Amino acid sequence: MSASVEVRRQGAVATVVMIRPDLGNAVTPEQAGQLSEALEDLVEDPELRVVVLTGSGSSFNVGAFRPKDQPRPAETDAADKVANYERQVPVMRRVLELLGDERIVSVAAINGACAGAGLALALVADLRFASERAGFNTAFLSAGLPGELGAVWWMSQLAGPGRAAGMFLLPRRLSADELLAAGILNGVYPHDQLEAAVAELAARIAAYDPEVVRALKANLRDASSLTLAEYLPEEHRRMVECLARAGRHTATEKTK
Repeated sequence: MSASVEVRRQGAVATVVMIRPDLGNAVTPEQAGQLSEALEDLVEDPELRVVVLTGSGSSFNVGAFRPKDQPRPAETDAADKVANYERQVPVMRRVLELLGDERIVSVAAINGACAGAGLALALVADLRFASERAGFNTAFLSAGLPGELGAVWWMSQLAGPGRAAGMFLLPRRLSADELLAAGILNGVYPHDQLEAAVAELAARIAAYDPEVVRALKANLRDASSLTLAEYLPEEHRRMVECLARAGRHTATEKTK
């Protein structure tokens, strides 16, 4: 099986590159498996802090791969379509879980075309930065599909339900600047500066205390799912734990 994923490591930062530019880095069963395996290894590495996910060529990821000789969805037996989907989705869900793991900060460096499952990969990341050339397609509806892998959920969380409804019920190509204005992207860069800019930001994050980063990620997660009354005790607990951790570090330094 040829490699469709490449991992580049620099200290506490790993860059995971989808490397099927001839397919727009579309998700194949092989790529999904290799993404899952690579991320499993990275997340388990205690020295790792940040994972950057990006694509090769002119695309980030254009969605699910369908061979040219495969019948179009409308011409395929319904039972076959369902069975094929059910076989593939657990692996991709695991990829999404790993990108959201509390032990790492995940960054999507969206270098080009992004659609379908690729859109879900971008949206689940903690941070999203894009090239000015990146284009985003919300064409689930025009493909006869209601959305998959949490893309609609994440877009609703990030942009709000009204904006998400407009994006998906009126499927179209969206520019990086449009998604930046909608609050979905954290930054847009000239194409030739994206890689260096993301590397610098990833290194900044990797330099922070990983336990404090995990606590902050937990706060961000709880802020979107708990009421304020439920959230405040959890935030307080994490604050006390981090203060105590800082105190232990200070005491250790004084004894050296």
